[in-house]
Formats: sequence, C-alpha cells, structure tokens
Amino acid sequence: MDFEGLVKELITRTGCEAEKTGDEENQEYTLQYGLEDDRKQEVVIFPFEEDDKELVRLVSFIGKRQDFSNARLISFLELNMSLRFGAFAI
Repeated sequence: MDFEGLVKELITRTGCEAEKTGDEENQEYTLQYGLEDDRKQEVVIFPFEEDDKELVRLVSFIGKRQDFSNARLISFLELNMSLRFGAFAI
C-alpha cells in the first residue's frame, strides 16, 4: 500500500491539513478538517494488516463519555453491531 500517496490524495481531495505524527516504523498522520462555525475535526489515520489485507484505520474523537446520554451510547453500540468494518469506541 502506498500510504503516503493515500494521505496526499486525501489532502488534495478534501483540503485538509496533515501532520505526520508517527515514525518510520509506525506510520501515522493527524488530519485536520475545517468545519462550519470555525470548528475543526481531527482524524488520525494509520495503516495496518489483517488477514493478509492492507487496511487503514481512521480514529476521530467526538467527545467525552459524559457528553452523551445513555440512549445515545446504546445507539452507538447498536450501530457497531451492524457495521462490517468500523466501530465506535467509548
């Protein structure tokens, strides 16, 4: 996988800012996206292998546990069960 090329393509297509936050052994970038109302969202992206397949993992923090009601947390867990790839971690 050309991970560096993938990150460059993300920058080109989305206009995000990227900072290399990993090292040679553990490639990782933190991408920052500008949102409405001068808000920003950070997404950490890094490659990994599973079952001999090259994949990337995206991690984005959306808030603290106490920011969500129990009903919302349950809806996250229910959505997790329906996703083939991906998950919400609380």
